[in-house]
Amino acid sequence: TFPQFNMHSDYVEAAIDAGVNVFSLANNHTNDGYLEGIEATKQYFSKKTNVWACGLKNKADGSISFQLLEKNGWKILFVAITEILNRPDYASRIDYYPPQKREELFAQLKSLTEKIKHDVFVLSIHTNEEEYKTAVTNDHRIFFAQLAKECGSDIIWANHPHCMKEFELIQYEKGDDKKQAFVMYGNGNTVSGQRSSPSLKKQPTSRDLTGDGLLISITMEKSYSGKNGN
Repeated sequence: TFPQFNMHSDYVEAAIDAGVNVFSLANNHTNDGYLEGIEATKQYFSKKTNVWACGLKNKADGSISFQLLEKNGWKILFVAITEILNRPDYASRIDYYPPQKREELFAQLKSLTEKIKHDVFVLSIHTNEEEYKTAVTNDHRIFFAQLAKECGSDIIWANHPHCMKEFELIQYEKGDDKKQAFVMYGNGNTVSGQRSSPSLKKQPTSRDLTGDGLLISITMEKSYSGKNGN
C-alpha cells in the first residue's frame, strides 16, 4: 500500500533458498510497519541459523548493531545503516545516521572496528539521494572515501536510487600501508516492479532504468607479512 510497504517472509525465504544469507534491514521503509514491524522483523531473523541481518538496534538509542561472520578462517564484520527514513517513527530503533550525524557515525564505526577483530569490514549504506539518477553525487564520493580511510571499510555497498551506478576501487595510504576499498554506489533493483511499459519505439524514461540490476562477485585474498615470514 504505497507509500508504506510490508514484505512478507515468503520473499525472504525465497532469497535464502537462492543462496542469500546476509541482509541489510536498514532502509527508508524500515519503520513503515511501525514498532510492530520492526520487532517482527528482528524476531524473524533471530530464529535463523547461518543467516545474518543487521540494521536494527537491540534497544532505543543503543549503539550501532553489527554482525561478525566467521567462515573458512575469515572474520567478516558487517554493519548496515540508512541515511534516510520516510517517517520519524521509532528511528531510535534503527541504525539511522542522516548526513548531519556523520561525525557520530565515524566515531561509532572507529570504536567498533578497534574493538572487534576482523579481516574484512563490509558496510551497507541506504543513501539519502534522489531516486532514478545514475550520477554519483560528489558528497557521497567524498563521504565513502572517508569511511574507507578513517573507519577501515573494505567494501561499501550502497543503494537507494533503484538504478545502476558505477563502482570503483579506491586506493589510499594509511601510515606505511597501501590500502584499497571497493565501493558500489548503486546496484539497481535485483527484482523490479517499477518498470512501466518499456518500448524500443520511444525514448526510455528514468523508471525504465529500474529494470536493470547488478550482481557483483568479489574475491579477496589474505596476505601475511612479518618476522619469520608469518
